[in-house]
Amino acid sequence: MLRAVRLFVIVWCVALFGRAHCFAADEPTPTPAVPAPAVVSKTPTPAVAQPSSSGTTGSTPSEKVANGDSIGQAQSAESSPQRIQLDLGTENTPQNSSATEPELRVRTGPSAADRAPTGVPGGDSSAEGEPRAQLDPRTSQVEIAPEPAAFNGVTPGQTTTAELLKQWGQPTDVKQSPQEAWYLFQMPPFQRVEVLVRDDKVRSIVVRLEKSYPANLVAQHLELAAIRPVYISNPQGEILGQTFPERGVIFAFAPADQPGKASNMVTDIILEELNADAFILRAETFWESEPELALRDVSQALKLDPRADRAWWLQARTQRLMGRSAEALQSIQRAVQLQPQEVQYRLDLAQILIENRQTAAAIPQLEQVIAVADQRPHVKARALCLLGDVYHAADPPDFKKALDNHYEAIKVAQALRTDPYPAYRVAAKEVLVDAHLGAARDIAWGVWEQKEAVVGRWLQRAEELAEDLVQNERQSPRALFKVAATALAVSVALPTAVDPQSWLGKLDQAYQLLVQDVSPTRKAQFQWEYGAALYDVVQHYQAREKHDLALQYGQQAIQALEAGLAGHTPSAMDHYLMGRLYFRMGAIFAIQQKKHAEATPYYDKALEHLEAAAGQLDEATTGRLGETYVSMGVSYWETGQKDRAVQLTEKGVQLMEKAVGARRLPESALTVPHSNLKTMREALSRTARAENASSGTPR
Repeated sequence: MLRAVRLFVIVWCVALFGRAHCFAADEPTPTPAVPAPAVVSKTPTPAVAQPSSSGTTGSTPSEKVANGDSIGQAQSAESSPQRIQLDLGTENTPQNSSATEPELRVRTGPSAADRAPTGVPGGDSSAEGEPRAQLDPRTSQVEIAPEPAAFNGVTPGQTTTAELLKQWGQPTDVKQSPQEAWYLFQMPPFQRVEVLVRDDKVRSIVVRLEKSYPANLVAQHLELAAIRPVYISNPQGEILGQTFPERGVIFAFAPADQPGKASNMVTDIILEELNADAFILRAETFWESEPELALRDVSQALKLDPRADRAWWLQARTQRLMGRSAEALQSIQRAVQLQPQEVQYRLDLAQILIENRQTAAAIPQLEQVIAVADQRPHVKARALCLLGDVYHAADPPDFKKALDNHYEAIKVAQALRTDPYPAYRVAAKEVLVDAHLGAARDIAWGVWEQKEAVVGRWLQRAEELAEDLVQNERQSPRALFKVAATALAVSVALPTAVDPQSWLGKLDQAYQLLVQDVSPTRKAQFQWEYGAALYDVVQHYQAREKHDLALQYGQQAIQALEAGLAGHTPSAMDHYLMGRLYFRMGAIFAIQQKKHAEATPYYDKALEHLEAAAGQLDEATTGRLGETYVSMGVSYWETGQKDRAVQLTEKGVQLMEKAVGARRLPESALTVPHSNLKTMREALSRTARAENASSGTPR
């Protein structure tokens, strides 16, 4: 029955899109001597199609479409675009079951397609048969007001049982249970119409068609073309249909002729009450590519159900993606409060805590997930991988614990690489990529024998796994971008073992693909990540004293980071990264080339960002900031900006003294700053005495 359809379709789909992460097989046990990945023979895996974002038209790269038993026997798909013989959009609704042409209607006022671009209602419906301009739901910024669909004067969630029977007459059959009843009506030209009644209200209507019809044609007839639909899939990746959240309408599809394809042929039209699940499903489908629209859907879902824990979780993920970590923390905490047993929420809570610099609070969350998630190995693997990242970034870092956790994540996830459920399989492969990259970083920065020879094998294995995601699972090139970016970061730790040039080409290729046809917010995020990777290239060439290349890639990094910074709310660490990049550019001129006049414009920009970050940095970073101020002070002094030079040097000395007191810097680190400050003060004092003497001399 229809309720079973809704539970199977919506709940399973929502569960399907919750991402978790996993890994590969046959990995060796790393040892402090030579930690190296084993190469696993490639196992063919079925391709997973992703629902197309192009709406209702054309074939989509999706797996075989299936209808559940509750949707009824599927009709054979019609290949010809035959029109549904219905009188749509009129107001002369039949008043009893004897009507020969029942009407499917989705509105009581002007449709979204009739509205002006501002979203303000724009008058009456167009005349019968007159063409109506349609909005493209992929590009239109018009927000469609939610309004439940109606069929022959009956609206789910509004019409009572008495009103239903008065409107349609007596049903041909009734199936009852203590909680609900199903009414069956015969309404030519439809095969039949089924109505679910619960608590004396119509809850849903199933219109079973005599034939199957193209989804885009049905959407146009029902004035749904301006609404962006979202596909409904089962855990195997088979597309069962699509839903139009603003109208509570679901199209059930006929099976596809070929595996991996969607038929887009409608066999049943289902009308429901407006519900949060449909908005959550659409937001969950597009949150990474179109976060602004996803937040709009989540907001609507929470209006319909303020206790929808999955909506709060999805809102947190989207806010985090947009750089709004403080808001994301509040949202994920609400999700955990509503559903404390959901380990995926606790996993995301830990990740957001880390980004809010609350690592101590994140570790217990990860340990709890690892302890209870044996039945959800993809989540456990992701938690282990993230815990490895935490130990890597700790102060001080523990590269041995980091590598242990990354390797354990690989072992847990490896069995899921061939899982029949796409969500689990893809999640496993994503974690495999991340854990191999994490291991490469642990080895590069840790104390290991022969690490220069081994780290390249971990990067190579990660690249193979990323290519599998793109080619066999039809995922975006995001994983390939991450591999290249990590390789460039590793080149900073091992400048003689990792040549950045080949990885730069791979980074550029993946980046160009990622920024195509994405929202401005998403593009800004990729620009930021691209610039951060180029910053590592600057560090690499600066360490190798190839200053021309460092300046070249530094300019590219500045351009990308500034564009990315404009697209999100920057954190203190974002500003610190920008400040360090500008400082490094200036230092090349000041230290290597002794061109202080060319260094100070970079230092001016560096100070803008470093001052924005100051006061929000940890003690170790604060000491480094002090050293940066002292270094910049020299160039300002040499270019005649004496007062500013002294001011910066004094500030730098104060920060460094604080770091020494916290045992974050050795006391010897203060020798040069104190000497500089003494020299500057003595020079200013001599200048002041000379000026006083000169002013007191008779002319």
